[in-house]
Amino acid sequence: MSSSEDGPQAPTPTMYCWRCDDVIRPVMPWPHWSKVWWAWCGMIVVITIVSPVMGSDYFCMIPTMMGIIVAGGPIYRFAHEKPTCSVCSAELDPSRRAGTGVRPKSKRSKTETQESPAS
Repeated sequence: MSSSEDGPQAPTPTMYCWRCDDVIRPVMPWPHWSKVWWAWCGMIVVITIVSPVMGSDYFCMIPTMMGIIVAGGPIYRFAHEKPTCSVCSAELDPSRRAGTGVRPKSKRSKTETQESPAS
């Protein structure tokens, strides 16, 4: 299935990369990780409430509860992941969109900057 068959897609926002010193198209994390995080938090509340009932079945339910609890770490990390630069993989600040606080690129080349005397 090609991308033209998928229908129109929302354009990727441009962001400012501090390492590349340029405006780039970032690699955005999956937008629904925060919903998965809150669903996990709700599941922990349910597990806490029904833990006396689950405690009667030590063979199956206790390992299942432990697996759900351990899964919270990666889910938290994915839910709080920031966009990254598609060129250098630097973590970008979501509040700095392209055009806000972007310094204009210098017209001088890097060799001219290195050869100029320090003041």
